[in-house]
Amino acid sequence: MPMPVAADQGSRVRGTDATALRIFARSIVRELKQRGYGLPHIITLANELIGLACEGIRSDRTPRPGT
Repeated sequence: MPMPVAADQGSRVRGTDATALRIFARSIVRELKQRGYGLPHIITLANELIGLACEGIRSDRTPRPGT
């Protein structure tokens, strides 16, 4: 599993990690299509993943009590 990118490394994933993520994404799409899911399902999944990532970013930026 790829390591998360630290905030000070910028917002882009580069090099081998970017290639691995692109391959992983293509594999997911291919698998979903083979199982009968269509473009609307794949887009909904992508939106959900982006939403979860955004929630994670927000929670990482929210100050925790006692810090």
